[in-house]
This record gives sequence, structure tokens and C-alpha cells, in this order.
Amino acid sequence: MKRNILFKTLIDIAYFYLVPFVIFMPAVIIYLLVFPEQQVINTSYVAFKDLGTIKVSIFIFLFYVEFLLFFKGFHELRSLAKLLLKKKLYTSKTILKLKKIGWLFTICGITTGILLIIYIITVSSYKLNVAFGFTDFQYLLFLIIIGVFFLILSDAFKKAVQFKEENELTV
Repeated sequence: MKRNILFKTLIDIAYFYLVPFVIFMPAVIIYLLVFPEQQVINTSYVAFKDLGTIKVSIFIFLFYVEFLLFFKGFHELRSLAKLLLKKKLYTSKTILKLKKIGWLFTICGITTGILLIIYIITVSSYKLNVAFGFTDFQYLLFLIIIGVFFLILSDAFKKAVQFKEENELTV
């Protein structure tokens, strides 16, 4: 039970840490359109000055949409943590939450990776560098792995619910 409370608390902290980004990012995009010479967002690839205001805004908007997809998955994870605290493990609602989380994280990881590759290809001044530690692609790969893990977990819970129902019918 203590682990469930810890899990829920950590999810809540991370969730509320992400909320300001969800709220204020549209204003930042508009601000960049109005004042393109300002540097608001720090990137690891290239200064946005080389791209032009419209392209920059499109990329930032698309990355924001990807972030909203991730945030929705995280919101579902928070809902799942609530179910775990209520000890409602083997229900159709839990299975649905696991499946949603899995699909949202997997799709978010894949589409963000594709968007990142398109961004790198379209920016001619991108310099390939070797980084020790975690890179964006490693984070995206991890997100995809977590998404697939949640899909596998939802299938396992679905089978567990079927076994539980069969067991209840035989008794």
C-alpha cells in the first residue's frame, strides 16, 4: 500500500510540474510569431534564426501537439494510479486505462521521433554530434518501450480478468 501511495504521489508531482507548460506554451508560440527575434525556447540542435518565423512556429506547434499527446497519456497514468489506490486492479476500467496509456505513449514516441527526424533533415546547418548520456532519441525509444509495456500489461490484465470470471463461474 505504501508503494501505491508513493507511486500516486510521484505521478501527481510530475503531473502538476507539466501543467504550466500545457497552459503557457500557446502564449509562447504566439509571442514568437509577434517577436521572432526573441529567444524564448532553448534548443539543442540549432538556433531557430536560420529557419524563419513561420517554420519555427510550425515546428514548435507540432512539438507542442506531441507534448499534449504525452500529457494525455500521463493524465491517464494518473487516473490509473487512483484506481490502484482503490485496489481496483482487475476491472475493465483498469484494462482500458492501461491500453490508452500504452497507445498514447507509443504513438507519441513514434510520431515525435518522426517529427524530430524531419526537423533535423530540414535544418541544413544541423551538426551531428556524439553525446554521452541520454539523447532525445533515447528518450523517445524509452517512451515507445514504456508504451508497448503498458499494452502488454493491459493484455495480461485482460487475461487475468477472464480467469477471475471463469473461476467465479465454477464456484
